Amino acid sequence: MPTGSKPAWQRVAGPLYVDTSALLKLYFPESDSSTVNELLRGRRDAVISQLAITEMVSALARRCRQGALEPDAAVEAHAALLSHIE
Repeated sequence: MPTGSKPAWQRVAGPLYVDTSALLKLYFPESDSSTVNELLRGRRDAVISQLAITEMVSALARRCRQGALEPDAAVEAHAALLSHIE
């Protein structure tokens, strides 16, 4: 990192809204997962909508139906999300 430059999470003014696509990147490796993780690292002002929880559960269920995700992994991701929200 160049001298004097701030980490990405300090360059984005908050509060920072995190949509469902970004939430999924936090729990499962996808393209840009590292970017989302970097933007959120150390932040205490990230917010999500109640709808994002429902949308994430829907996305997890879809991945299970498609065979891209084991049901146990979906349950774990949902539990982790709820834990992080608290």
